[in-house]
Amino acid sequence: MMKKILLISTALFASANIIAADPVFTFGAKNQDSLADVWLDNGKVYSKNDTNRRFCWQLKGFANDTDPVKLQLVITSPAKSTFSFSGINSVDKTEHQFALIIKPVNGTFLNCWKFDALDPLGKYTLKVNANGVQYPLQTFELKP
Repeated sequence: MMKKILLISTALFASANIIAADPVFTFGAKNQDSLADVWLDNGKVYSKNDTNRRFCWQLKGFANDTDPVKLQLVITSPAKSTFSFSGINSVDKTEHQFALIIKPVNGTFLNCWKFDALDPLGKYTLKVNANGVQYPLQTFELKP
């Protein structure tokens, strides 16, 4: 089972000299063809049949001169699965840990993932930690 990852450190929603104590976290769905557009409705349910839908999370509000951000991600899957991404730690193939260091562009970091035909159906979770700040646990579901 393979997942493709799309990491986008983006200039989306750019504004000059954004300064915030903690960036704002957003989770949901976007269309692959228009990641710059608005978030889609019902961003917690995904279908294997919708190959254009991505689950995404965004951190917005870093100061423009922010140093690279240390990100730690944990995705749990309902059954064994694999990711096509270097630097992953997945001991039991259901809890997948990623560590990244990324420089936000214009104060924003956007991360999107897609499911493929071999991914297990069921409930998934996502934990995001950026520079020691833990963001709310996200739960989402993959359906046929």
